[in-house]
Amino acid sequence: MGTADRTKLRRILAGQEGIITLRQTASCGLHRSAVARRCASGEWRTVGPGVFHATDHRLTIHARIRAAVWSAGRRAVLCGPAAAFWRGYTRTVPATIHVTVPRGRSARKPLSPTLGDVQLWHRNLHDDDRTEVRKVAITSPALTVLDAAALLGMTFLDRALQAKKVTVEDLVAADARYPGRRGARVVAPMLDAAAAGARSPAERRALAMLLGSADLPQWQLNYPAVEPYEVDVAFVAHKVAVEIDGMAYHSDAEAFQRDRARGNALTGAGWVVLHFTWADVVERPEQTLAIIRWHLALAERHSA
Repeated sequence: MGTADRTKLRRILAGQEGIITLRQTASCGLHRSAVARRCASGEWRTVGPGVFHATDHRLTIHARIRAAVWSAGRRAVLCGPAAAFWRGYTRTVPATIHVTVPRGRSARKPLSPTLGDVQLWHRNLHDDDRTEVRKVAITSPALTVLDAAALLGMTFLDRALQAKKVTVEDLVAADARYPGRRGARVVAPMLDAAAAGARSPAERRALAMLLGSADLPQWQLNYPAVEPYEVDVAFVAHKVAVEIDGMAYHSDAEAFQRDRARGNALTGAGWVVLHFTWADVVERPEQTLAIIRWHLALAERHSA
């Protein structure tokens, strides 16, 4: 192999986290026998069918993701939290690499355990939901956020909307394209909350369901605590109010000012106001209930 070919090979490896395919080695003039010798010597190792890792490059999470997708077949597409990580929508390193492959086709599962936990999701994607980022096939922004939100939760979805990675309309449209997809039931109430705006009925229902499932003193929904303000939930005898805050992406300067005025009025009237988010209520219910119980007990001690 000539100098130009070696230069091309080094360039490919440097630009792909040390991952290379058999087809790419051929484009550099490297014969299969030469590839086999590199693997035998330990210079390279096989991480999937026709996919290799140059061992002088660290096997980073980005390398593992690239190798997993390329090893799963020509129609394989990165999805879920790993796709969100690859797009830069989250800094959380995915514990599992999810890859979508078409239904009815025998998918090649990555061979090397060094790639970590790789799970294949069998489904057929619409053409609009197949995109590419840095030479890796990946789900569209909307489907990426939907799939990831089912595992990462409401906080992730809210941040994606706040950062304008997607719009609510994009998410609703993608949701309609895959009504029975994995995680659809988990994401459905999140979409309701996102579409309804700040202090949505979906968020209030979630709070009411949580409180109704717990052994707590009597409370009232939508209680007129201080004119002209209502609170989402009031423990009237304790003067403890529980509010569920809307999604951050709905906030603006005017809403912020209204919330401050409302909070000051309630505090001035002697109310203790507890603020929780959707994630607090749905994803951390026991912690949320513990905080409420602590403040109720404190109010009882002060009134004794």
